[in-house]
Amino acid sequence: MGGIVDKVVEVGTLGLVKDASGTKAAGKAARDAAGRQQATLAEGQRMGRADLNDNFQQQMDYLQGGRDDAAGYLQTGNRQATNYLNQGFGGAMSQLRRGQASAEAPLQGYSDIGGQAAQLEAAMSGALGPEAQAQAMSNYQESPEIAYMREMGEKSAMRGFASQGRSLSGSALEELNRRGTGLAMQDFGNRMGRLSSLAARGQQAGGALANMRTGLNNNLANMQLNRGQALAGQADQYGSNRANLYNSTAQNMANAQNQLGVNLSNISTNSAAQQSNIQGQLGQAQANAALARGQFGMDVLGTIGGALTGMPV
Repeated sequence: MGGIVDKVVEVGTLGLVKDASGTKAAGKAARDAAGRQQATLAEGQRMGRADLNDNFQQQMDYLQGGRDDAAGYLQTGNRQATNYLNQGFGGAMSQLRRGQASAEAPLQGYSDIGGQAAQLEAAMSGALGPEAQAQAMSNYQESPEIAYMREMGEKSAMRGFASQGRSLSGSALEELNRRGTGLAMQDFGNRMGRLSSLAARGQQAGGALANMRTGLNNNLANMQLNRGQALAGQADQYGSNRANLYNSTAQNMANAQNQLGVNLSNISTNSAAQQSNIQGQLGQAQANAALARGQFGMDVLGTIGGALTGMPV
């Protein structure tokens, strides 16, 4: 009996050894497969990260290039708009000044003559002092129409006196003197009236010129104010557009950076999940191999035990 038992034990032991060797080979194969899967997964993760980083850098380049181009266009547009505003206001102010000069030209003559007339009137009236009055009177000459009237009057009077036989009498000379004085006074009154009329028209022209110049200055002031407001509005719009451009670019760059982070995180998360699955599959394969080995051993021992039980004593 001892020989048979030994033989059975030997056979069972050999079976366990062979089975253990097969189990080890299966475990090694499972670990090798898991290693290859992990290497492939790591390579895919590396390449995915590289692609994401390259793509992100391209996005940054495009965003920055677009921002710089847009900023350049905004700057050029602002400069052109400013030039157009300045040219427009400059042209308008030139037109105002030309129109003012054209309107002032005819009035200026009346104003100048009226000023001279007022000065002479004041001098002849004594308003500027006796010296000025004396000078004005010494320059005074009777008007041609009064001289003509005086000459015609004297001739007419002389003819009348001659017809009465008293052409050189004292009464005739007195009459001629009276008539001459009357004509002189009439001429002086007419001269002062004309000077007063000219002075009044000059004053009106001067008032009109003053109003026109005041209006011109008001218009020029308003145009300068409008120009300043227009340029300020243009500068404000330019600043707002640049601020919006840079803010939008920064937001897009932040979104791209955030999306890169999300994508890289997803790669890491997916890789971890796949690593976990690989490890789980490896553990399951090793557990199945161990279970199979244990079951095989139990079967062999059961066979040995049955053989030993059925042998004759």
